[in-house]
Amino acid sequence: MVRPLQAPARPAASDPGPDARADGLRSIGPISDPADETAGRNPDALGPSLTGHLDSTDDGTPVLVLHGELDIAAREPLPRRVTQVAGAEDVPLVVDLSGVGFMDSRGLKTLIDLQAARPSLRFRNPSTAVQRVLEMTGLAEHLSVEVPTDG
Repeated sequence: MVRPLQAPARPAASDPGPDARADGLRSIGPISDPADETAGRNPDALGPSLTGHLDSTDDGTPVLVLHGELDIAAREPLPRRVTQVAGAEDVPLVVDLSGVGFMDSRGLKTLIDLQAARPSLRFRNPSTAVQRVLEMTGLAEHLSVEVPTDG
């Protein structure tokens, strides 16, 4: 007697399969850090929307010039870059904020943490957006911020 061929059994439509999680979503693998992906393409990247290039003052003090948005995405890459530039010791370093067009509360917290870890660090030339946040929070007097004088 010849048996007819049968297709392999398919899981029922309601069967979530081996990759299902308890919340009903499927696992698609690890999500990479966007800051690391961006840094792989652009060595100045400090996150998806923040870059920083190195400059120096006339006396040779390193200056990290930031451009973009200072937000939660910079919470780890910015302190890492500061350590790369200045090393682990508290040496003079300037962070230029003139190119920062947006800063939220997490970006502000990152600046506070940097200042606490490195008392000799100075911030200079805050953009209008950054200056407004510093003034609204009352932190302009607590951080080492150099504001250019007109004249």
